[in-house]
Amino acid sequence: MKTTIVFIITLCIHFSLFCQKSDCSYIIKGQVIDSSHTYPLELAEIEVIGLKNKHSSTNIKGEFEINGLCPGNIELHVSHQQCEHIDINFMLYGDTQITIFLKHIEQEFEGAKLTVKGDRQDKISIVNARQLENRKGSSIAAMMQDIGGVSLLKTGSNVSKPVVNGLHSNRVIIINNGIRQEGQNWGMEHAPEIDAFLANEIELIKGAESLRYASDGIGGVVMVRPATIFREKAGQLNGELNFLYASNGRAGTVSGFAGNKVSDRFPLFWRIQGTLKQGGNNHAPDYFIANTGMNERNYSVNLGYKLKNLKTDVFYSRFDNKIGIFSGSHIGNLDDLQKAMERDKPLVSSGFTYAINRPYQYVTHQLLKLRNEYIVNAKNQLELVLSFQNNHRREYDVLRSASAFNGPSFDYYIKTYMGDITWVRNDFHKLNFKAGIFGMQQSNAYTGRFFIPGFYQKGLASYFMASRILRHIKYESAIRYDIKQLKAYLWNNNVLNIKILNFNNVTYLLQASRQLNDASRLSLSHSSAWRPPAPNELFSN
Repeated sequence: MKTTIVFIITLCIHFSLFCQKSDCSYIIKGQVIDSSHTYPLELAEIEVIGLKNKHSSTNIKGEFEINGLCPGNIELHVSHQQCEHIDINFMLYGDTQITIFLKHIEQEFEGAKLTVKGDRQDKISIVNARQLENRKGSSIAAMMQDIGGVSLLKTGSNVSKPVVNGLHSNRVIIINNGIRQEGQNWGMEHAPEIDAFLANEIELIKGAESLRYASDGIGGVVMVRPATIFREKAGQLNGELNFLYASNGRAGTVSGFAGNKVSDRFPLFWRIQGTLKQGGNNHAPDYFIANTGMNERNYSVNLGYKLKNLKTDVFYSRFDNKIGIFSGSHIGNLDDLQKAMERDKPLVSSGFTYAINRPYQYVTHQLLKLRNEYIVNAKNQLELVLSFQNNHRREYDVLRSASAFNGPSFDYYIKTYMGDITWVRNDFHKLNFKAGIFGMQQSNAYTGRFFIPGFYQKGLASYFMASRILRHIKYESAIRYDIKQLKAYLWNNNVLNIKILNFNNVTYLLQASRQLNDASRLSLSHSSAWRPPAPNELFSN
């Protein structure tokens, strides 16, 4: 995000024969102020370039003072967390009072993203809030296809998932609200369990930044970002209510949210959100497609608390989705498939109904996240994110006989715990970098028929990434080291066989890029990526 920075310097020079101070005893005092809200910025850093130990940090009133300065040319470097840094150059003749107005990009905007003019890469890799507004009612995967290079893999009318460079499922990582989405996503008919109405921006990330989240996102990392809770204002109830209707399937959707900041003295932010969606059998030109209805019930709760240099928010969401599978898609052999393709109409006929019968999927996904962001000073920031996910997938096949088991044919539970701590360092000799440690523990259990065995997965990773712009060329580098252990429980003729596999490797990237003009950018990169095999790739039946 680029922004302009405005500053005003007022020189109050005491220049007379009677009160002039001796050399190297002048003082620079001042105040740093947020230009948008006109409040003082605490913990801004002011440094005299070229002079050691001549620096200061603003107090709660945004005030600073640097003394012991000699007359002559002075260059100040001013920085604040998530602000663009500026250099101020002037001649010092005496004691000086400075007022600096910074436009702080910490401000939260809904439905807008500021990008550099002419940077086509940003335009094609981001779907902003306005574009998402035009796709309301679509699935989260359908919203992603507006990103350049992303297509859809569709299974029926209600199931779709993103495809990036021909890769999908566990080769394309989806980050939901800062958390890697975990579930049974190995099959083509397994769609992301995310409420599309939560998304305020969707972005495809490749390159150095993607290594912060995963090493196995060979296709890329898709970020699904909700609107920040910290934009709510005290004394104002902010909300939205959407009603949508689709003629095919007679599908209706109701979704809305409400949020508020309790008060300026007690900066507690809250937001609740929910979505109800129901559709019946879809219609082809000459007939209804049997058992293609869907039913979706989602909600989320978000709480946040903001102090001067600490932000904490807790987020919980629940996604419930029941999707009918076209009855005629279940075939017994290749002859049945050939006959089905030769028919003008499906053998299984149906009128319109909202009822969903077998075969169908029923998926529940829960996410709980705690995020803490602490601004140490103008150049250092710490982030701690803890999360828990519980994904429950049930698949109901067609019953082959009246005495067959009436429960789910496949019944899977996968639980995932994650923790991530990140150190963000800005302007370290004009170098910005991030470093962090990520840990994960996952367990999978099943009842009913066997397809994927029960397993435990543990992972630990450390990463470091740095960037710098020098002479209009952006240099990026990143390195990540992962250690993973997979422990699978395999039953064979009532004999338990425990298989333990260990994986570790390094992922890295070096890249230099330059924007040549409004339509062209030149980049050169060298990288090495890897991914350990997923449990379904090793042990699926």
